[in-house]
Order: sequence, then C-alpha cells, then structure tokens
Amino acid sequence: GMFIMDTVTATEMKQHLSRVLNKAMRAPVKITRKGSDDFVVLSIDEYERLEALDDAYWSDIARKARKAGTLGTGKTALIMSELMSKLENA
Repeated sequence: GMFIMDTVTATEMKQHLSRVLNKAMRAPVKITRKGSDDFVVLSIDEYERLEALDDAYWSDIARKARKAGTLGTGKTALIMSELMSKLENA
C-alpha cells in the first residue's frame, strides 16, 4: 500500500487497545498472533474507501464484459452440458 503499516501483537493490542485504535484512525494496524499476520484494524473511513474501490473494480469488470459480449449463464450451462455429454460418451 501507500503507507507503512504498524504491527502490534495481539497481547499488545489487549494491553493498549486505545492506543492501537488511535493509530488505526491514521493508518491500518496489523495484528499478529503467535507470529503470523492474522488481522488488520482500520478506521471505518478506510474500510468504506476500500469497499468503494472494490465496488468500482467489479462494476468496471461487468461493464467491460457486457461491452465485449458474454454468453450469459443459460448459454454457458448449455455449452458445459454438451461438453460433459461428449466427454461421458467418448
């Protein structure tokens, strides 16, 4: 990402929750447990920003697929069924 993420252990988070949450208001904080990266704590604003990016990404994919012309689920299912039938009868 564009920011350096602070890392704290789960134990540190328990002991200093308020401090960790204050840090998370500025940038996501990685929480490690038993040495592995398990969680990231982030502000609601950052979460909503990421959700909006994700929505925009998938909307763009769908728009491009529609423009390119897709088979649709019905036609795809029919093609797959015909392929499976040929394989079974081979």
